[in-house]
Amino acid sequence: MERRREAPKVAVVNEATARFYFGTADPLGRTFRLESNGFPAPLIVIGMVRNAKYRSLKETATRIIYLSALQTPGPFGGTNIAVRTAGNPERMTHFLWSTARSESPYLRFEGSTTQVRLVNGTIAQDRMLAELSGFFGLFAAVLVCLGLYGLTSYQVSRRTAEIGLRIALGAQPGDILRMVLKGAMALVVTGSVLGLCLALTFTQLIGSFLFGVRTIDAMTLLVTPAILVSIGMAAAYWPAKRAAALDPQRTLRHE
Repeated sequence: MERRREAPKVAVVNEATARFYFGTADPLGRTFRLESNGFPAPLIVIGMVRNAKYRSLKETATRIIYLSALQTPGPFGGTNIAVRTAGNPERMTHFLWSTARSESPYLRFEGSTTQVRLVNGTIAQDRMLAELSGFFGLFAAVLVCLGLYGLTSYQVSRRTAEIGLRIALGAQPGDILRMVLKGAMALVVTGSVLGLCLALTFTQLIGSFLFGVRTIDAMTLLVTPAILVSIGMAAAYWPAKRAAALDPQRTLRHE
C-alpha cells in the first residue's frame, strides 16, 4: 500500500488527549496540531480509546496519540501486534508466526509475551516491597509480643509484695489477673490509638505507595488494632496468670 501525500492525516487519541485539546466536547471529526516540527500537518480525530498505562500501574494518565503507520514521518520500524485469545498464548504465538513466515520468509520475530507478564514486570518492585513490609511487620509483631511479655513480667516482679498483700487481704486470682492485664492493655491501646492517628495524618503519603487500595479503609483500621490487642493480651496473659497464682505467705515472708 502506498502513502498518499494528499490523504488527510488522521489519528486516534486517548481520553487524556481528547480532554486536553477539546475539553468535554466530542472529539470525533475535529482537528488539532501536534507540538512537533516533524509533523506540522493538522490531524483529524477518527477515534478515541480509553486511557492506558504503559510503564507503571501507578502512573497518571498521559496524553497518547496513535498515528497511522503509513502516515508516520520517517522510516517504518518494527511492529507490535496485540492479540486476544481464549487459548494457550504460547501456542497462538507459534501459529501466528508460522502463518506470517509462510507469507513472507524475510520477516524477523523478536519474541512475544503476555499481558500478565507485562503487568507483573511493572509491579515486581512493588511486590518485593510489599513482601519485605509483610516480613518486617511480622517481625515487629514478634518483637512487640516479646517486649510486652518482658515488660509485664518485670512489672509483676516489682509488684510481688503488693500482689501478695492484695491476695492476703482477700483479692481473688481473677482480680489479680484482670489488674495485670488492664495495665498491659493500657499500653497496647494507647499505642494503637497513636498509630491510627499517625496513619490518618499521613494518608496522602501512604497513598503514594499503594495501588488499588484506599488509604482510609474501615476494615483495615478496625482489624489492625484488634490484632495488636490480641497479641498484647496473649503476651501479658502468662505473667498475669503467674501473678494470680502467687502464695501470699511465701511472698510476704520473702519481703
